[in-house]
Amino acid sequence: MGDSKLFRMCLWILTACLGVVPIQSNYAYYPGINAAIVANGPPPPIVVPTTAAPTLPPLTPAPPPPPTTSTPFPLIDPRAGSPAPSRVVDAGAVNFGEPAANGIAFPRNKRYTSSTNTRWKRQTNCGCYAVTLCPNATSPPGPAPNTDGTGLIDFRIVAVTNTAPQCVSGQKFCCPSQSQAQQSCGARLQTSIIYPIQSGQAKYGDYPWMVVLLTNDNMYIGGGVLIDLQHVLTTAHRITNYPNGSGLKVRLGEWDASGNYEQYPYRDFSITRVWIHESYNPNTLQNDVALIRMTGGVPTGTPAVIPVCMPSPGQVFDGQRCWVAGWGKDAFGVSGQYQTVLKAVDVPVMNPSSCETTLKTTRLGTAYILDRAAFICAGGEANKDACTGDGGSGLVCETSSGRWTLAGLVAWGLGCAAQGIPAAYVNIVNYLPWIQARQAS
Repeated sequence: MGDSKLFRMCLWILTACLGVVPIQSNYAYYPGINAAIVANGPPPPIVVPTTAAPTLPPLTPAPPPPPTTSTPFPLIDPRAGSPAPSRVVDAGAVNFGEPAANGIAFPRNKRYTSSTNTRWKRQTNCGCYAVTLCPNATSPPGPAPNTDGTGLIDFRIVAVTNTAPQCVSGQKFCCPSQSQAQQSCGARLQTSIIYPIQSGQAKYGDYPWMVVLLTNDNMYIGGGVLIDLQHVLTTAHRITNYPNGSGLKVRLGEWDASGNYEQYPYRDFSITRVWIHESYNPNTLQNDVALIRMTGGVPTGTPAVIPVCMPSPGQVFDGQRCWVAGWGKDAFGVSGQYQTVLKAVDVPVMNPSSCETTLKTTRLGTAYILDRAAFICAGGEANKDACTGDGGSGLVCETSSGRWTLAGLVAWGLGCAAQGIPAAYVNIVNYLPWIQARQAS
């Protein structure tokens, strides 16, 4: 009897767990399995209580900046790019369309070049230079007879060596004096690797002084020019939102922003100080010049990075055919697209009197007077011009020695690439004293 009661008790517990409720009989106990029916079906699943997320109000755009006392650029078209970004844009995808409020993202992530010549660079001007510069320069110490296994045994740590790096074709590793090193400006990179290009694109290494100004989130700000191993020259209208350089960085050695296949990777540099010309006029872009000092500077002989030569006082470029490069738009207005591969175009430098006469026939009107101290003119040929986003890029002219000299910086125009209408560039010769004083400070 005890076993029967125990059996029935176990059966009751089992049927209760399965959601089956036995029908109660007149007995004190519950007879058999045949007396059971499904009362309420299987038990409901266990639900873990959650707290609903609060409903957030819709995002509203950031308020526009306070209005200035006068409308900037009432007639001229500054070669500006994107405004300061209002949010971070994914730098993993190419976004070179109309900037709107989000700017233009350079797609590649940061890359560095490892070097086995760090110790030489810190101690001297040793590096890869044009072969013509090296014959009169001091060569680095050559190897002594190997009697103790130096360089042949495997250390159990990794150390920086004094070994000279492999230089590209046309260059040699040597240790020139400071004055000799300065003579290496304005040389194009000599490389044995030739990348295929499309019409209008610059060859890799043709503009090794070209600078990309980016935010720390890789948002494109504008162009610039490396003028020595520590300083970059650009236009004031590109960096007025970054007066102390905070949030801004300098990229050197860039060419194709959509890939990472170049012979030498680019280098990013932080900024120590920014000088904007104290008489800069945002309405007319007079005195549109700014100088950037990089933190630490560029190691001498860094591959694919060569400063441009600065002009001599009083140097005149009228009548010369010079070149301007940049990643700016290929057409004016919303139809223009920002470029991923560096583009370059040749433009004739115009006599200032002829330029002023031409500009008087445009929307600037007959009363317009060209500030010849602030600007030089170049262009006026159909479909050949710098354009929106190229601001701060350099106008460079080749000298009889084959070196390239900085004549101007892309400043403003009237549309882009219209027949008979030149563009205005910052007159670098006029600002030499201002630039040199800050370089030396």
